[in-house]
Amino acid sequence: MKSTLILDGLNCPNCANKIENRIKNDTRFENVEFNFINKNLTLEHNMTVHKLIEEIDSIVSGIESGITVIEKGAAHKHTHKDECEHCHSHEHEHGEECDCHSHEHEHGKGCSCHSHEHDHTHTHTHEHGHTSKKTAVMRAAAVAFLLVVYLNGFRNPVVIFAAYLIAGYDVILNAAKNIVKGHIFDENFLMSIATVGAFIIGEYTEALAVMVFYQIGEFLQDMAVERSRRNISELMDLKIEHADLVKDGNIVEIDPDDIEEGDILLVKQGAKVPVDGIVTDGMTSFDTAALTGESVPRDANVGDKVLSGYINTGKAVKIKAESKYENSTAARILEMTENAAAHKAKAENFISAFAAIYTPAVVVFALLLAIIPCFLYGFDPKWIKRGLIFLVASCPCALVLSVPLCFFSGIGKASKSGVLIKGSSYIQTLAKLKMAVFDKTGTLTTGEFSVQSANEETLALAAALEQYSTHPIAKAIIKAYGKTPEPAENVSELSGYGITAEYHGSQAAVGSRSLMEKLAVPLNGSDADIYAALDGKLLGSITLADTVRPDSSTTVHALAAAGIKCAMFTGDTKQNALSTAKKAGISVVEYELLPGDKLNKLLELKKKHGLTAFIGDGINDAPVLAGADVGAAMGGIGSDAAIEAADIVIMGDTPLGILRAVEISRRTMAVLKQNVAFVLIVKLAVLVLAALGLGNMWLAVFADVGTALIAVVNSLRILN
Repeated sequence: MKSTLILDGLNCPNCANKIENRIKNDTRFENVEFNFINKNLTLEHNMTVHKLIEEIDSIVSGIESGITVIEKGAAHKHTHKDECEHCHSHEHEHGEECDCHSHEHEHGKGCSCHSHEHDHTHTHTHEHGHTSKKTAVMRAAAVAFLLVVYLNGFRNPVVIFAAYLIAGYDVILNAAKNIVKGHIFDENFLMSIATVGAFIIGEYTEALAVMVFYQIGEFLQDMAVERSRRNISELMDLKIEHADLVKDGNIVEIDPDDIEEGDILLVKQGAKVPVDGIVTDGMTSFDTAALTGESVPRDANVGDKVLSGYINTGKAVKIKAESKYENSTAARILEMTENAAAHKAKAENFISAFAAIYTPAVVVFALLLAIIPCFLYGFDPKWIKRGLIFLVASCPCALVLSVPLCFFSGIGKASKSGVLIKGSSYIQTLAKLKMAVFDKTGTLTTGEFSVQSANEETLALAAALEQYSTHPIAKAIIKAYGKTPEPAENVSELSGYGITAEYHGSQAAVGSRSLMEKLAVPLNGSDADIYAALDGKLLGSITLADTVRPDSSTTVHALAAAGIKCAMFTGDTKQNALSTAKKAGISVVEYELLPGDKLNKLLELKKKHGLTAFIGDGINDAPVLAGADVGAAMGGIGSDAAIEAADIVIMGDTPLGILRAVEISRRTMAVLKQNVAFVLIVKLAVLVLAALGLGNMWLAVFADVGTALIAVVNSLRILN
């Protein structure tokens, strides 16, 4: 059984890593993944949800306190938004009223408006708001006292220690709890030891100051993390809150999960299309930017397909649902994005491993720095102080936080640009890409074929067989025929070749030159795109035309300027392939390829050039998409199989999507390297200064929470 839980209140990336690793090492759970940005924990198990929450809560509370484990979907249903200006989710002060959608509480007064159903059998907390206010007041008092201490030279250790407890009682308490649980090397422990040690050697004021400013830094860091989470979530805001069902002449507001195939839905002006469907009444324009990244509105008339997530910018229209919400484009994109954590980049795994070694190593060095000189030269508080500074600076949170935040910012930015990247590992690969291989039909070209020449008899046979295919060429032939095709029997579609069937009692075949050669049909010197044969004899041929996309050449030249070579694969004839390649500006061309041939050719290019991406429209492309270092499917016209096999999905029908993905990936990796370099340089500098006696705890606090805050803010630049 697969479940998704929300670890509400988890803002410490180092703790998140520990929790994820602890659960992964528990044999009761499989395929465990934690997404730090949306706090989603996904795992497979064989227990009830209630039991699962109890077990996960036990593991989580053993590492970090103050975290609430909630089943995703149990806390809210898809109705009106659960947050408003006066109350956010479940964080209410008991006994207060608010002017928004109320929740069923067991305490105090409720809210005077629409109610929401909640499953209170799953853990919820209503104390965060009250506790945070109380804590903020107490810490404000500690800050005020600290100012008095500095301005008036007040030095009473008892009073200062009381202020210290007010400012950092939770840090000390959490450190004590974690020591009992056997978890020593965490931020609470390090900060407690450092500040208590400062008291012991008589540095009362500095101990208080370090704790106060550490707490302020943590508060600002949490705010920055939450802001970045909101910014990333807003970029990928495809969630559908409700749908308007047309039933018996009335409009009924329903949950999107309750939509059934065939339902008639009303999409009002400004509303999102809830599920994929066909327009049945009306004419309007849709803003598709949330899916495709394209700002140009898309017109829709009766019979046109629209995707969930489109926003109606014109008049109200009715659509017929083609899928349930869980299978809609918007739902699938959200699911893929949330599952992106499963594909972690090497940089993320390296930082996690580095942090596990870095902190204990620095702590050991701190002990040696504090103890060895005292044995050699006699006891001196200055060595203890230097060791304490090491402890404060040893926390790896800035590193552990900035790396995944950069990747998720990159994923969010790409999503806003119409490119869905399924994991941070693909961002790292795209940033180092050396070769981009494009499929021709539907990728570099529009995939909208037109018949240029063919006789009536050939068209009739071709239409009879091609009516059973979904290939773009089949659609062009049926359109050119203009009549209802006659039926064929025992139809067999040969991928990459064409179609064979029984037609009027004869063995018929329609397809490429390769199919005719396979069936030993003589072509008599004919040179065309499609051939039709009856009983082993050539009946006629069909010449097709396809249009090169106007932005194909722009994409190829921009990639070349970025140092990425381009190639084109196609099953089409040599003549058509070379013509398209010339217009697109591509010199490396492989033509008349079967699906299996494409994969073999791709592997050859990978061996020669290095990291290689394949960009295809999804028709027969699933094997080669899976074989590439990065497989990109054109989501707007691609097949479901290709989208599942692909590592990135280009939602718009434009090859420019791969260029956007490369640019965003390179920017993401540049910011990530800046963050890592900045954090390591600052920490190293503070450690060296501390060892030489030139540093102090103020610098150490900056090396911890200050660098984390700056790294978070720097990561947000990726979203701009």
